[in-house]
Amino acid sequence: MIVAQLPKFGAVGSTFALSAALNAPSLNQQLHDLLAGSTFDQAYLHLSLELTIYAWTRSERWQLVKGSPPAPAGSELWFKGVLRDPEWLRDPAGRARVEAQKVLDELAAQRRKTKEPRADC
Repeated sequence: MIVAQLPKFGAVGSTFALSAALNAPSLNQQLHDLLAGSTFDQAYLHLSLELTIYAWTRSERWQLVKGSPPAPAGSELWFKGVLRDPEWLRDPAGRARVEAQKVLDELAAQRRKTKEPRADC
């Protein structure tokens, strides 16, 4: 199993794989012969942050088994809209702080939720 996008400090960047650049036909073209010549019968590629898993077997080759298929060729990547957004262009630092605060608030709410005693205990 190959784990990419490992959600640990310092590891996300070094293990990052861009899911928009991955698809089963590309994985088959690049890796099938290499794996078929190995002793392995199965291989997996897990993109941790995107909850995406590709699986390889000799007979089935690479297939997407969990996650969303990549966007069709020619479609826009998710962050392109952000790069054109007037609010981001006008005050990128301020907008980034707002988004970061939203994430912190969401994490704090989840933490409070998990610390609350359960009624059914």
